[in-house]
Amino acid sequence: MNKLSIQWQIGNECNFKCDYCHPDCYDGSNPFIDYDKFQRGFENLQASVDSYDQIEIEFQGGEPTVSNAIRDKLSSDTDSRYRYILTTNASADLEWWAKAAPNFSHVTLAWHNDSVGTQFSHFHSVGKILQDNNTSFSIIVNAPNDQLIWDNAKQVYEYYQSLGISSQFKALYTNYQRGNNQFMPYTEEQWEYYTRVNNIQPPKEEPVEVQITWVEQRLYNNYKGHLCWAGVNQIVINYFGFVQRGWCAADGSFGNVYEQPLVLDAKPRVCPRDLCKNLFDQRAKKSDNSWGFA
Repeated sequence: MNKLSIQWQIGNECNFKCDYCHPDCYDGSNPFIDYDKFQRGFENLQASVDSYDQIEIEFQGGEPTVSNAIRDKLSSDTDSRYRYILTTNASADLEWWAKAAPNFSHVTLAWHNDSVGTQFSHFHSVGKILQDNNTSFSIIVNAPNDQLIWDNAKQVYEYYQSLGISSQFKALYTNYQRGNNQFMPYTEEQWEYYTRVNNIQPPKEEPVEVQITWVEQRLYNNYKGHLCWAGVNQIVINYFGFVQRGWCAADGSFGNVYEQPLVLDAKPRVCPRDLCKNLFDQRAKKSDNSWGFA
């Protein structure tokens, strides 16, 4: 199967305003594009990837379901080559979820605390719709260090764990999207719980601050000098429509999807970066050994 994976950063509007997210994640400074512009971009993308047998697109926000153009695409696409991935706060209406569920290859439902708007009954109903449609899905439970919110997050996480649903208990950064390397000031008890449920074994004899640094350092990989297939088997599209190999932005842009069809890489490139921080970039195929450029 000749497959292409795409992450498309479609806009930063969100109907939640979580205080642990940077305003860049929800303030609409990069608003969702209108229906016509999206259609033009999608048609150019289709022309660019026509040689692939399967195309998997992950729309990223903000909250992608705030966009009417995205909602329409996700619930009405009938091309069997296209499947969609979504990370969402699950706030879209249940009728839409029932229409869209068959078009997803995977959905990540991101739990946020009730104080910012998520109602558990609705959140759980979305999971039930996905389950009934045999749609792959998982749960991320965001856990800021505020003790009341932390305790609520623990209850939600343990509930889904008891149901056997794939769930992740997620510690948060103070500099989210500004480096992603400084965790919130978690207590010793909170940090112990987080590392235990995520099967992380930091050096217990060290202070919590040192353990946190130890975990941070292991979230990254160094592929400098290796061949990387980003741009061949996966691409990214940023807020402004520029298409790149990865979020590292190595080797520049292929062009703008809102302007014209593009020509993607046919062969892997040598990685020029010291650290690969983005999980999507890390998933691109890499050569086993450096080619002497490290």
